[in-house]
Amino acid sequence: MKAVLAELDGMAGAPMPAGELSNVKNFISGIFLLRLETETGLANELTSMKARGLPNDYLETYTAKVRAVEAEQVQAAAKKYIAPGESAAVVVGDASKIGDALRKLGTVTVTKAQ
Repeated sequence: MKAVLAELDGMAGAPMPAGELSNVKNFISGIFLLRLETETGLANELTSMKARGLPNDYLETYTAKVRAVEAEQVQAAAKKYIAPGESAAVVVGDASKIGDALRKLGTVTVTKAQ
């Protein structure tokens, strides 16, 4: 849990290193293109595109837009949507076994499963 929280704080605290950002852009672009290789994959993307009201050139421009993202934009999004310090984590498990360790990281609220 400490590592996850540290990673979230780090995303909002400093711009992503150039090499890491490049690797992520390559991965996201590659996965997107692989999804378009089958008729089913293309049909799913077209359906999703239309359902979300995306422009007709979405499939053609997606990878260029992904590759245009800058480290500062990732950091700004992390600050806005991850919002370290305002976020909550949900941990599932036996509270009698993990509760004390979690309390060292912050406030813990235990809710019993129904």
